[in-house]
Amino acid sequence: MQDIVKSLLVLIVATLLSAMFDTLGFAESNVIAVYIFGVLLISTTTNNRV
Repeated sequence: MQDIVKSLLVLIVATLLSAMFDTLGFAESNVIAVYIFGVLLISTTTNNRV
């Protein structure tokens, strides 16, 4: 259950950060990089598969 909460929290933060980047006019590749970093963070901080 903790892994699901961590995953959701990371994805929510990544989504908010990506929305901010999009609003500020950053390139689409930067938005994609934020999500990739989020997935990397999830994979290193969780113990089990969700």
